[in-house]
Amino acid sequence: MIVLRVLAVLLVAALAGAPDALAQTGQQLYNTYCGTCHGNPTNNKDGVLGGKDWNIIKLAMDTKPEMTAELRPIYNAGIIDDADFMSIAGYLQTFGGGASASLVMPSTINFGSQAVGVGSAVQTRNVTITGNAAVQLSSTATSSNPLEFPIVSTTCTSGTFVLPPTGSCSISVQFVPAATGARSGQITVVSNGIGSPQSFAVSGTGGAGGGQGSLSVPASVNLGSQTVGVQSSGTGFAISNPSGNAVTVTSIVSSSAAEFPIIGNSCSTVPAGGSCNVTVAFKPPAGGARSGSVTVTSNGAGSPQTIPLFGTGIATPPPSGLSVPSSLALGSQNVGIQSAGSAIVVSNPGGSSITVSSITSSSASEFPIVGNSCGIVPGGSTCTITVAFRPLAAGSRVGSVTITSNGLGSPNVVSLSGTGTSSVPTATKVTVVEYYNAGFGHYFMTADTDEIAGLDAGAFNFAFVRTGRQFNGWNGPQAGTVPVCRFFTTPGTFGAKSSHFYTADTVECDGLKFNPAWIYEKIAYYIAVPAGGLCPFGTSPIYRMYNAGQTGAPNHRFSSDFPTYSDFTTNKGWDPEGIAFCSPP
Repeated sequence: MIVLRVLAVLLVAALAGAPDALAQTGQQLYNTYCGTCHGNPTNNKDGVLGGKDWNIIKLAMDTKPEMTAELRPIYNAGIIDDADFMSIAGYLQTFGGGASASLVMPSTINFGSQAVGVGSAVQTRNVTITGNAAVQLSSTATSSNPLEFPIVSTTCTSGTFVLPPTGSCSISVQFVPAATGARSGQITVVSNGIGSPQSFAVSGTGGAGGGQGSLSVPASVNLGSQTVGVQSSGTGFAISNPSGNAVTVTSIVSSSAAEFPIIGNSCSTVPAGGSCNVTVAFKPPAGGARSGSVTVTSNGAGSPQTIPLFGTGIATPPPSGLSVPSSLALGSQNVGIQSAGSAIVVSNPGGSSITVSSITSSSASEFPIVGNSCGIVPGGSTCTITVAFRPLAAGSRVGSVTITSNGLGSPNVVSLSGTGTSSVPTATKVTVVEYYNAGFGHYFMTADTDEIAGLDAGAFNFAFVRTGRQFNGWNGPQAGTVPVCRFFTTPGTFGAKSSHFYTADTVECDGLKFNPAWIYEKIAYYIAVPAGGLCPFGTSPIYRMYNAGQTGAPNHRFSSDFPTYSDFTTNKGWDPEGIAFCSPP
């Protein structure tokens, strides 16, 4: 393999908008990524046939330097993935020598006696693997007698890989005898494993019947009491088959899907002596006694069968009022330094939910709201508002938080008090260093000295390289600074890609803490922020720009160099976001 060829593959993939490698066969993938170094697999050069196990290919990518240099970057970029390694392994398995594996068929399924024309209970068996390589299925599992032994569901489908040592796929079969007497068939699986095609036997006996089956249903179902307009979690009941023949259920219908929705149903074919379950929820549109029904239609005697439903709607009580403390003391804090925050616990002692529509501070600069879990507050529950203190001057400082809701007594006001002090902070300057991950196309920055030492020493397989850009911040609160929140993308949210995000905006920080796509990590450092678009005297602007999702995941870059900011936002498609921080000299 040569670097030029790999770069060409990267370029073609980028122009196409999606990796062409994902559509290639195992042989094409082998020729593209492996053929130059290993040649024809028949020669087993460098033991290439060991790659019949795709895990060996993936391991070699990180243990053989020449493969690490060429495969790891395009693997990190998502141009090749584990599925491609599996396809290459499947191609190598067509050659003799090296690793080998075969599928292991389950034991015979004997369905016993079953009435002619009536489906039996479904039985499921697993196809497992033996050997030291993955096996790929060439086609979906088939039945030699699909009329009487139909495959009703299977994960043994064309292209599926069964991985050693404990991998498997499943096949679910039903017996529907077309005539009396002994009946049989074969379930066949075709793969690239040794001994393919492979089969296991299915058998059963067709009986003369013995009469039509029948279901037993409840005389009625009591759904209890439920608040008007609120759906219950559901009430379950069983439908049994006490007869000697299986019964097929064709439909289960509610008389009112809005008021009595069916939210669970395991009934299809109910074998003789078996049962199934139905779950019905209750959402009364009005107070008082309510009634409805569920109708069960089947091929059993007495069908259709009706099950009466009844329950009671309870009118929603009027909202009560929120209970909040009359005041909150925030203690002493250095002038210009923001505290971590103090909690206001809001409770709802009533029986119905209360909706909080707004929470405001009398001074967002001196008493910022940095946390809020109050939205809809159910009866008997609590929520929390977190208020920070950043005194603008020394001495006694006062303010308030106003909570507006649909509860009685709204709005509720909490008085705030604190003392501004003028002691000198002990924070020291730190250097915020920028790195670039070429595999992701993402920028990253950190002021953590341990993190910097680790990345410079080659952590994450030398994926992060210094750009030569850096700026200053503080390792603790300092007059005129605010904390910078650091977030990391939740794994899997953007596929194989990940990214960090930084913000000194308390509203943005608080909002992201409740966003499932992001994980709050820590305060990265402290720094000044612009006022009216301008940095305080003696500080330098740090510009923020956004990649607009060009890499498949969000990424921001922060730079003190305006020409760099201008180049990225003018020529490289990044969105300009202005001055984010103000760096000390």
